[in-house]
Amino acid sequence: MKRIKLTITLCIVAALSGLLISSVNTVTRPIIDKNAAEKEKSLYEEIFADIDTYEKNENVSDLISEQVVIYDSAKNIIGYVYKATGVNGYGSITVLTGIDTEQKVKAIKYSAFSQTPGFGDKVKEDVFMNQFSGMPTSTISVDAQAGATYSSNLVGDVVALVSEYHKNNVK
Repeated sequence: MKRIKLTITLCIVAALSGLLISSVNTVTRPIIDKNAAEKEKSLYEEIFADIDTYEKNENVSDLISEQVVIYDSAKNIIGYVYKATGVNGYGSITVLTGIDTEQKVKAIKYSAFSQTPGFGDKVKEDVFMNQFSGMPTSTISVDAQAGATYSSNLVGDVVALVSEYHKNNVK
């Protein structure tokens, strides 16, 4: 009898806990989504300073989750931002790659960075990220950072993949 009472009590506690977690998620999800969208928009603005509006296309390809078309105030396309995630043995990196209308990389930013702390941190430094600026989409090459070779190569591979997609699909 004691076991049955304990089992029922634990089931009630588990059900109430699940209900509470679900309720908190329902209340906070829109706020979290709004904050994530604002963060990404601020990254678009860092890549394209003259951004006025943008149009997001999701599920672009198997490896590119988003293509964002960037417009200026005259509603002219000034570039594109692609969101793609790469994964290696140290975790994942989600890279936003901005490409201008001259088929050159404008800049890269990280939307998410989940590499093992200390192993890939050098790819977050400006000296690494700035090497992509002005690079033609036809010739992506990366100077790997000593101590962060795997992360450097991962970012380079993601940018090269995005560049290849852009070359073949956007005229």
